This record gives sequence, C-alpha cells and structure tokens, in this order.
Amino acid sequence: MKLIWVEKITNSYSDCLKAFGIASILKSVINNQREQIFISDSTSHYLIELPHGVLEDWEKIVEELEPFFPLPVLKNDEEVDGKTSDASTIYLKKEKERREVFQIFQKDNQGNKQNSEGPPPEHDHYHIYSLYQGMKVITAHNKMAETFQRDPELLKVVLEWIFRACTSPLIDSEERVKVYKEIVKKYEHGTGKKVPLTSTVNALSFFNPMQAKGVNNQSSAGISPSGVKSFVLDEFFKMVGVLHSSIGRLVKVGTRSYDCMLQTIEPQEIQVTNVSAIVKNIKTKIKAPSRTYLEFSTLSYTISEILRFLLNKQLDLKPSLIEYARGLYCTYFKDLGNAKAVMNLSYYHLPSWVKFGNHDDVGEYNVLFDDLISKCEKIRRDENLLQDLDQPLNQLVTFISSGRLESLLFFVQEYHFKVFASIYEKKYWLKLEPFSVKQLQEVIMKSNQPFSKIVKDDGFINLSRAIFSATLGLQYQDKSIRKYPVHYDLQHRLKQNAPYAEKFIATLTDFASTFNNENARVFESNRARGNTGPTRKNITDKDLASVIQLIDEYGSNVVGNLLVAFGYAKKDKTNEVETDNTESYIED
Repeated sequence: MKLIWVEKITNSYSDCLKAFGIASILKSVINNQREQIFISDSTSHYLIELPHGVLEDWEKIVEELEPFFPLPVLKNDEEVDGKTSDASTIYLKKEKERREVFQIFQKDNQGNKQNSEGPPPEHDHYHIYSLYQGMKVITAHNKMAETFQRDPELLKVVLEWIFRACTSPLIDSEERVKVYKEIVKKYEHGTGKKVPLTSTVNALSFFNPMQAKGVNNQSSAGISPSGVKSFVLDEFFKMVGVLHSSIGRLVKVGTRSYDCMLQTIEPQEIQVTNVSAIVKNIKTKIKAPSRTYLEFSTLSYTISEILRFLLNKQLDLKPSLIEYARGLYCTYFKDLGNAKAVMNLSYYHLPSWVKFGNHDDVGEYNVLFDDLISKCEKIRRDENLLQDLDQPLNQLVTFISSGRLESLLFFVQEYHFKVFASIYEKKYWLKLEPFSVKQLQEVIMKSNQPFSKIVKDDGFINLSRAIFSATLGLQYQDKSIRKYPVHYDLQHRLKQNAPYAEKFIATLTDFASTFNNENARVFESNRARGNTGPTRKNITDKDLASVIQLIDEYGSNVVGNLLVAFGYAKKDKTNEVETDNTESYIED
C-alpha cells in the first residue's frame, strides 16, 4: 500500500482541510477512474492511499502534468451584467443573485415534482466563498489563486513536494520546508521564472481556528498583534481542501449581523470523491435559521447521504457508519462588527450505534433519519416554534452523536408537547405530527438495546396507549363528539414525578383509577341510551404490575420518561386517527 502521510498538528479541522486539499490535488492530477483515492484516519496522521504505480512513476507524472486552475479568483464587482463564473473567476454578487433566484423557485415549487426545470443553482462552492468576505479571506485567497493562474506550471512544484516530503511519517516539518526550498530553487533555475510563494505566510483564523492572526489595530503602547506564521503549501492545501470537505453557512443574528459556521467532515476510511459528492448533495438542503438547527441539519444530512450511498451500493458495506466517517468538526465565528472571531470549537461524532448486518438495515436507518429530518423541517418553518425547541433540538443532536437515551426522550417529550399545543390552539398550518410507536421502538432498540425489553412490554404499551387516548388522541376529536375529558396536565405530572419511584407509581395508579372510572361512566351512559358500541380499553392490574416490575428493574426515571414519550406517540396505522376503541368496557 502506497501512502501519503499528513500529520495531525492542531487536532482541529485545520489538519483535516490540509489532508483533503492534498488528496483533491492528487485526484485532479492522477484522474484514474478505475482506481479511487482513499483517505483514512490513524492516530497521528491522515493517510491518503494512492493507486498502484503512482509513487513509482511520480517523476513522470510531474513532468507530464497538464496544468489547471486549483483555485478561482474571487471578484466582488458591483457591475456583474453579462459576466459568468468559470474555472478561473467567480463573481460573488452574480452567484448571490443566482442563489436567491433559485431559492425562490424552490420555495414556490415545493412539493411540485412535475415542474423539474428551473433556474440554475449557484456555484458549487459559493457556500464557502460567501463566508470569505466577513472572515477577511478574499485577499489571501486571491493572492494564492492569481499566483497559480499566472504560472500554472507551479503545480509541478506542489506535486513534487507531495511525493518527496509526504511519503514517510518520519519527515518532520523543518525537513519539509527544506525540501520545498530545494524544489523552488531547482524550478527557478530550470525555468528562469521567479516563484512568488515564500515559505511562510500568515495563518488565517478561518483555516486555523487554533492559531489565528490578531485583528486589532496597533495599541498606544506600540504593541501590535502579529500573525502566526504557517508553511505556505499547508495554507494552499487548506484553501483547496475546504471546498471538497466542508459546509459553510451564515447565521443571521441581527438586522445586518451574521455569524458564520464552518463544519468539516472527518474521514475514517472513504473515497475522496465520495466526500466531495456528499458535500455537493447536502449543501443546498442544509438550512441555518439558528446555530442549533444548522448543527442538526449538517449532522443528519451527512448521515443520510452516506446511507444513500450505501443503498445505491456506491460504497462497500461495512459493519458501522463510523467506519466511513468519524464525525464533524464545527467552528462558530462570532460577528464582532469589524471582524469575526472564533467563539466555539466543537466536534460531533457520527453515531456509533448505526450498525449494519445487510442492506435492509441500511434502508431502515435511512427511513429513520428521513423521518427525523422531516419533523425538524416543520419546526424550522415557524420562528417561534424553532426558538421554543432550540434546547430540545440541541438534545436531539446530542442523541444522534452519542446515543444518549435521556437526550432523545427530552426532545420527543418537548416535541410532543408542541404537537399537543398546536392542536389545542388550532395552529393546523404547522402540520406537526407525533412520532409513531413503531418509530420510537425502532430508534430505541437500535440505539439503546438494553431498554428494548421496556418498549416491547405489553403492560408498558397498554399504559402508553391509555395515556394517548386520554390526551393527544382526544385532541384530534371535535369537542362536540368528545365523550372523555382531556388530561391536560398528565404529561407534566408524569415528568415531574418520574425521578421518584413512589410518587411516580402513585401518579400512575391514580391515573389508571380515573381512566377506568371514566370508561365506566361512558359505558353506563351508552347503555342507558341503548348504545352498545365500544369504549376505551381499561388499564388492568396486570398492566400496572408489569410496569412496576420494570420500574424495579430499570428505575422510575427511565421507565417514566419512556412512558411519557410513548404516551404521546400515535399508532402505526396510516391515515387513521387513533381512538383505542378496540374493546368494550366490561364491568368487574
């Protein structure tokens, strides 16, 4: 196996960008369709696996290189009429107009599958370039792009450096700079052209959040914050790599104020072209009405896209999702007026609980994440709802990343409360729908296998159905035909007492007694009118005993919160409102 070694120096997305930049340059140069370039992770390095014979023939590859433009020049001209972006130049204002037109078209034709034709979307990398102005990257980017456009043969210097300085983990940073200087000297002597790229440049905070250049003016004491220096090719590779491995978004925080976030996919073992395709496919789907929603959106769509690659058999099936990609590096830059500064560095693991035995498992996970995305998309469309559910959404992100059951239940409970409230307040335009019992069972059995016994227990299921029929199920009925009272405070009481076993059991038994008395009253009323139709199914002593046994085994907090989550979930019947009127009430 022939490898290119990219050392992890900062343990941030900076190293990841550099690795993807080198891999992307190699892919463009080699362009071998039969053998793909893989990028993988090791403890101290990112490894780029080259096709057979490349390292043996590297001198020939460098000599026969057909020059290309690795980076376009970015223009922010006011007058853009008649100008079209191409490989050498991107007109940012023109691309912004194209994006706005395309977004309007998408919004107007949402759900209309017949009308597939429309205006072209913006440039593939505009989501990254749109961040450059606020992050003060354009000048440095254009300087690098213009250098390679004026002398495309400089790519031979870059390529030779990769093959000479990155094929062993034993070559240190000083030696790599020395190799670069030797190659430059040889190039200048052979061509008679001056290489304008000095060995060190200032490190930009956008690409190096751990070592940013100061942005303050010189102080009265004469002390000026100087820029941290970085190897010039490292910065070049980061500028290339960010285009093929990252998703960037502006987050509106004021009338004319925007923070920004950059999220980078960290590989475990995956083809470079697949990562580029994932970024390309999800960049138009990801929305950023808030920081939390952006984190959820990027994480969930990244997972969903990998699953679709597996379903289409574009990737070989491995035992788990994290064997393709490990997670997402996230950096949040806060708008400070004249500049943006690093506010938060975070990392979201892709779920280790997503495991595969065959392609049927992949399909089940795909449905699961599609449903999560669909529900959260409805949250996004209402500003007040999005604000109210910001913390639950954050907990959902935590669950996806870690599999933490408490985080999932917190989100499901708060979401179901909003479903309940939207029906009560007649906000039907929100189109919120509860999770189904089957959906919750599947996600819990896949992510938290030890708790499968609880969610499959007959007594647990019967009690959760009784809770639904006394709360959310009644909300779907018109008040004029409603026979039973709605238990509006039941969710609150169950959640409040869940940490305390005795109080929780007392709340359950009190509810069961009230619920069965209501059934008896309706049964007697129906019989007096000669109506022998079905009523709700009673909660039996066996049901209560079964749940109490689960509480003894797993604790009231786990069982209680699961019961609240399932108690507001719907039955698994398409286009059918649940009433639980499956059995006649029978007097003891």
